[in-house]
Amino acid sequence: MSASPKKDSPVLSYVLLIITVFSSAVNTGLNVLYFVAIFMTVFLIFAYANGKGNIKGIEIERHLGRECREKEKIFVDYRIKNKRRAYYLQIEDEKFSFLESEDYAYAGFLEAGPETKEVRSFYKFSIPGIFFLKTLKLRSAFPAGIIEFERTVNTENEIVVLPETFDFSKVPEDLFMNLSENEYFKVKIGTGENIWGVRQYEYGDRMRDIDWKLSARRDDLMVKIREQPLGKRIWLMPVLKDNERTDGNADVIRMCSSLAKNRLNQGCLVGLLMGGRVVFPHGGGEQFLVLSKELCYIWNENASIPAAGRMLSALSPGDVAVLVTNGDPVGLSPILKDMRNSFINPVTIHIGDDVRKMKEYADHFINIDERFYFAQKGRMGDVFENTFS
Repeated sequence: MSASPKKDSPVLSYVLLIITVFSSAVNTGLNVLYFVAIFMTVFLIFAYANGKGNIKGIEIERHLGRECREKEKIFVDYRIKNKRRAYYLQIEDEKFSFLESEDYAYAGFLEAGPETKEVRSFYKFSIPGIFFLKTLKLRSAFPAGIIEFERTVNTENEIVVLPETFDFSKVPEDLFMNLSENEYFKVKIGTGENIWGVRQYEYGDRMRDIDWKLSARRDDLMVKIREQPLGKRIWLMPVLKDNERTDGNADVIRMCSSLAKNRLNQGCLVGLLMGGRVVFPHGGGEQFLVLSKELCYIWNENASIPAAGRMLSALSPGDVAVLVTNGDPVGLSPILKDMRNSFINPVTIHIGDDVRKMKEYADHFINIDERFYFAQKGRMGDVFENTFS
């Protein structure tokens, strides 16, 4: 886009001043005033021509990391080059209500040629999500501050802002580990009681795994191959009050991320069901990163509870389903009933600030014999201290 003067620049006042000087010259007949008016007009034309050329041919790119944590300060590099010299550039990035950054980055002088100059600024996002940065604004009032030119440049970047996590002060292990008798295994030498097969002894195998009777018959040490239990299958289901990018909705994402980290550290398999996105339960640190990234897409998805049929088709009998919401949890009652009928174990966590409402919700869930917990903003780590079952 070509450079154009800003509407709020002082050029209008300067033009009015020229007209005033010229009018005074006509009224008084003083040649010096004519000379001043002519000089001011020539200077205005000079400033316009040089100012427009100063910002016209600039090429600029934004460079930053692909991922960061919310509330983490990250640096942004603007790489600029120009075919001719340029002076006194202000680089203004996109502004969001949940983005903290410098008002603008500043480049005082650019040499002509292919060499690139880097100018650094910073970002800090206050909520998680996927953010698309599409434009930059270049501004300059060179050479005299009379006319300020502005130019919009398209330079697209995508950044994933991962949710922060917190530690729970108390986690009822029986809720996740004993609520379901549904264990999942993978074949390897482990500590499970199920025996998958046998093989010859190798250095480092445990003595307790040696099958002595079979070893005596074969006249060779044989070791039992046990199955390794991987823990319970837990599904996280965020249900937002609406799809707006607000800190209240971000609390749902933070709670789900914190639950994922806590349960994965305890050896559980954790999955995610969110709108049209499904991540099947797995374990380990890589799964935590996958879940954290998927939660960032919540603003781009229909984050309400999906149809019961589709939900139940993904879950298996014995699974634990944790529904985290900042909306009215009473509306989830039909879904919870369908889960129970399919031998799925639901747990509801509500995030809010209205203690009176939370008590009403708790009474409702006690009456229908469902597990319900609430969390207050700023004290979400205490969620499992508030037990209603």
